[in-house]
Amino acid sequence: MKKSMKILILLPTVGYDADRFGFQTSGDFPTGLAYVASALKAAGHDVDGLNPNNDVSYTSPKKMLKDKLTAKLQENSYDAVCLGGLCIHFQFLEDSIALIREVSPQSKIVIGGGIVTDDAYFIFENLKPDFAICGQAEETIVQVMEALTNTPNEYEHIPNLHFWKDGKHCNTPLSHKYGNIDDRAFPDYSLFDMEDMLEHGGLHNQNLFRYTRSKPRVMSIITALGCPFKCTFCVHDTVHRYKERSIPRIMEEIGQLYDRYKFNVLIMLDELFAIYKDRFHAICEELIIQRERNGWDFDWMFQTHASANLTEADLKMLKKAGCYYFSYGIESASPEVLKSMKKKTQPEQIQNAIELSRKAEIGFGGNFIFGDIIENFETAKESMLFFDKNCKDMHTNLGVIHPYPGSKLFSDWSVENNFDDADRLSFYRHIDREFVNLTKLPDNHWARISREIFTLTASNWEQASPAISCEEEPEGPDTLWAEKVGAKVYKIHAVCPHCKQESHLREALGPNNRKEAFEAAQKNKIIFNMKYEPPVDPKERKDADDLIEVFQNIDTSATKGKDYFNTGCPKCLKSFNVLLNR
Repeated sequence: MKKSMKILILLPTVGYDADRFGFQTSGDFPTGLAYVASALKAAGHDVDGLNPNNDVSYTSPKKMLKDKLTAKLQENSYDAVCLGGLCIHFQFLEDSIALIREVSPQSKIVIGGGIVTDDAYFIFENLKPDFAICGQAEETIVQVMEALTNTPNEYEHIPNLHFWKDGKHCNTPLSHKYGNIDDRAFPDYSLFDMEDMLEHGGLHNQNLFRYTRSKPRVMSIITALGCPFKCTFCVHDTVHRYKERSIPRIMEEIGQLYDRYKFNVLIMLDELFAIYKDRFHAICEELIIQRERNGWDFDWMFQTHASANLTEADLKMLKKAGCYYFSYGIESASPEVLKSMKKKTQPEQIQNAIELSRKAEIGFGGNFIFGDIIENFETAKESMLFFDKNCKDMHTNLGVIHPYPGSKLFSDWSVENNFDDADRLSFYRHIDREFVNLTKLPDNHWARISREIFTLTASNWEQASPAISCEEEPEGPDTLWAEKVGAKVYKIHAVCPHCKQESHLREALGPNNRKEAFEAAQKNKIIFNMKYEPPVDPKERKDADDLIEVFQNIDTSATKGKDYFNTGCPKCLKSFNVLLNR
């Protein structure tokens, strides 16, 4: 008779590294762990979950994790604890593993996720779990648990696995020959307080997404895995090929999720959604049928690669199927930078998508990331001129590239800087908090460009409209979460400056976080403390002056010194600011 194991699955704690309270919401939930839960349940194991997030009685995420994980481990005797995350979760994983060893030494520890897939040998050696799984974990985790119950210490037959044998680090060959993706059980969210996130979290990741619903209940669904592109800043060199789920299975999962959670916003997770036109059209056609047949009342959104080359007819079909927003990875408007990044796109594709989105009244978003290895004043100016002309009413963000383990940028940068294991460990422990210059520009020149980007991002360049009314909402589902970050929920009536339509909005408004972050950065960030020395070469100096002029000519005066917030119009879905008088 097969033995059932008692297994705990642990979610990462948001804000852990900075010890700053944040929210795990349904819109950015780590779906991979929900797939692991369902795979283990289907194999007959007793699976429990812990979501050490969102408890507003805590001020410290680190204290919250310690208390909740300790209590869970003391209440139950677990045979195994499974956890994982991305490279930004290193400190969380390190502390969690130490705590599990202390409180529940009999539990086998299994880690996975991008942090392992992208840098398996180093992570296993430094975090020292019992097992580490590369790539998709559903099949492998079941095999590991079967081996633990039937043939302990025999793991050589399990692919994609790191383990200890006689005190030595062993690993099996990598294989991306997974089972049929359609045969997998649907992800199980029931172990992770999903209803609480749906009820309370809709207003708390508006920096990532914009919603058409005033009380958003947001779910996501994986419709395909992987990406064949090899962008230098991304980590897909370490991931399997692109694999699509069948449309009937996608519709079946949507139906189950809708019946259980009554979401009203759906995020399609597929990095190449709409690239394969026959499949994209078939999904839209099926959604039209199913929404009518089943009374599904939700809007949806997706991201895709610019090579999708969406047409006006495509956008009309998307809108008919209930889609209200899509995003491209813009990255840069310099053809040379895009080539260096291996993006395989051109600025004209982005411009065309933006123009079509305006015609179809579907929202468009994307990010610019400055700092590729060939970035200079001239290429940055190309991007900023494109942004100034095309993107100020879109949902676009400006940022800088950071090299993450698993990317070509990180690999090349660490070799160039002669990284040893101590350097690598220090990088993980200070990830996202250090100044990194990947360009060939002198540090003070790249710091100046970064400073201009950060300064502009801390402002708002969108058009502004005064609120007709702004009333604090009586206590409701979002109130406690809002109060935790010093905010209150407001009902706001305003006119969109683009389409001139009146909108009734709900927002969690508190201190101007952009302003606070900017003021703190001026005191502490190295980009504000590094003295700028203009280029000596006359052409380079002109390029530098021209770029700085472009930054400083972007008009942010509409919100200067005012109480305001940034939002999206539910009608035309363009971005604008609302001026308040609270």
